[in-house]
Amino acid sequence: MSLTENMAQSVIAAARRAAESIGVPVAIAVLDASAHLKAFARMDGAVLGSIDIALGKAKTSALFGMNSEAIGEFSKPGGSPPA
Repeated sequence: MSLTENMAQSVIAAARRAAESIGVPVAIAVLDASAHLKAFARMDGAVLGSIDIALGKAKTSALFGMNSEAIGEFSKPGGSPPA
């Protein structure tokens, strides 16, 4: 199944709600399975550097096929490789 624009906008909306619930403005990047940008939003008040961070995390996640938190865990010294 390919990522539609509506699906990408739903992800943006959910991420925005999560950020608002903790009071932290963020940049949100949604990439397709080929790691190409599908949707992007930078909330008012998000620092400019968060643009590059959001794009980098999303690309890494797309290329590894897992969320960036899981990648961080196996990238630590002594971390176990992904299954």
